[in-house]
Amino acid sequence: MPSPPSGTPGKKKNAKPVPKWQSWENNALDRRFRMIGVAFAVIGGMSVIAIGVLVWQSHKQNPGGPGSLRATVINARAPEMLAPFTCDLRGGFHSGAIRAFFKNMGTGDAKNMTEFFSMRIVPEKKIGNAEFDQIPNGNCGDKALQGRNVGILAAGKDSSTELPPPSVAVPPLLSGEGAQLYGVSCAYFSDASGNDHASCETYRFKPDNGGAAFMCDATPKQGKFVEPSVLGCAN
Repeated sequence: MPSPPSGTPGKKKNAKPVPKWQSWENNALDRRFRMIGVAFAVIGGMSVIAIGVLVWQSHKQNPGGPGSLRATVINARAPEMLAPFTCDLRGGFHSGAIRAFFKNMGTGDAKNMTEFFSMRIVPEKKIGNAEFDQIPNGNCGDKALQGRNVGILAAGKDSSTELPPPSVAVPPLLSGEGAQLYGVSCAYFSDASGNDHASCETYRFKPDNGGAAFMCDATPKQGKFVEPSVLGCAN
């Protein structure tokens, strides 16, 4: 019977068995490489997570990126009238300086900031003239033409400004008719991109006599603007 061909599959000549110690060493080396690979994978995953957390925190603090730093100026508290005022049906309205308080709550500087304050006497009984009958509200659509320019208010900073007495028109009241006084405190500013913004609050004045109304009888009146504000706007 002829011998099978020398190239018969499944049979190798001169094949030497691998010693047990060498096989164990190869397996150990494979395990070591696998452990190192797993370790690098874990470290890489942790690095990706850490970078993701940092990016998320940065986005949370500044959602629009570095170029979106936004200044947000608010009235920190009600303004103060630094001296008594007088209201006279003939002699008009006279007051002292006003102190206004602002704070930049945003992440960017408020530039070209102008602080503006106005007051209005509103009759207790309407007289049919909206200029006097309506409680005043700030104008956040147009930039103030007058006011005190304070330049830059940095992010997180406060501003306490003494503003000159505003001009106040006295409505055509009859003798003995009461009125109320309102003050409007506004900040006009721009952000890092040059966009204009405004923030205004309207406060009611409360005389020291306890009531909200007073008479324009030429006697000095003292009191304070009270919180919360009754009207406001912002953009």
